[in-house]
Amino acid sequence: MNRQGTGYCFGLHLWSVLTAVAAMPLLLAGGTVTTFRWGMVDDTWPTSPWYLLANWSEAVARGIAFVAEHGHRQLGWLVGGMTLVLAVWTWLTSRQRSTRLQSILAIWCVLAVGLQGLLGGLRVLYEVPIGRELAMLHGIVGQVVFALLVALAVSLSASWLAGATVAVHGRAKLLRLAVLTIGLLLGQLVIGTSLRQVGGRTSWPIVVHLVLAAGVLFHAILLYVKAQMLEPVAYRWLRWPSFWLAVLAGLQVVLGMGAWMLGAGDGGVSREISPERALVATSHMLVAALLLVSAVVAVMRIGHQLVESAPVRESAAVAVGGRP
Repeated sequence: MNRQGTGYCFGLHLWSVLTAVAAMPLLLAGGTVTTFRWGMVDDTWPTSPWYLLANWSEAVARGIAFVAEHGHRQLGWLVGGMTLVLAVWTWLTSRQRSTRLQSILAIWCVLAVGLQGLLGGLRVLYEVPIGRELAMLHGIVGQVVFALLVALAVSLSASWLAGATVAVHGRAKLLRLAVLTIGLLLGQLVIGTSLRQVGGRTSWPIVVHLVLAAGVLFHAILLYVKAQMLEPVAYRWLRWPSFWLAVLAGLQVVLGMGAWMLGAGDGGVSREISPERALVATSHMLVAALLLVSAVVAVMRIGHQLVESAPVRESAAVAVGGRP
């Protein structure tokens, strides 16, 4: 179904949403593999997309770690294929839309997914010299891929393509606040991935991690409060992004404290990883990805749906026919 004049395509938007949703179990599988240190259970790469299904009996015989790792790889193939279809579909329908944003995002999604798969493979092949460094990049790029897929899905939505805008006071400050929140979250992502892969529970990374966590929580709450102060017609665009940003930021702090108390952040030094620690640490990673997505959507909505209103004096002068 297409909406005349906007370039909206229901099928394309639905596929973009399904692709972004499919990336969530991939992130969860990757986080689980990282938590339990199962990434090197099989040093063979590349493997076919159907490897796990074709060798199911052998995989089960080799244990849950082998199944989990190859399940992670198979989900990677699935998301990669869905992203490629999404990109081609977006390019083929680009003439129906008034902007090139969707096509540009589609290109970035394909490049990011390809880079993510390559990093995962290189991490297997070069475990001895630079395995930890590649694993860190793999973890960081994974969350960026998820954010890009969600951004593309938002830009293909009917509300986005309709182009409706609302004039508000302080739009520039609100946008800077949201962008700064993304910057803090990216810093958190780098430090958090380092703690998971390399460790640093008793050194400067944990201090930086705590400072950034406080900054993210403060900015998330501030953005939510400022969104509440907007007029209803403008607030509707930030209602859910700002709400989930604040809620997830609070939940992330709680999960971070729980993960630290259970011994996470040692870079995999611990040989025994309890189910509780695995659950909390992996949830901490997944919530971080959702936080980044919420901040990205907030920035997109502020930048696209909100415009700076004219000063009161200028508006009054124009209304009475005076010179602005």
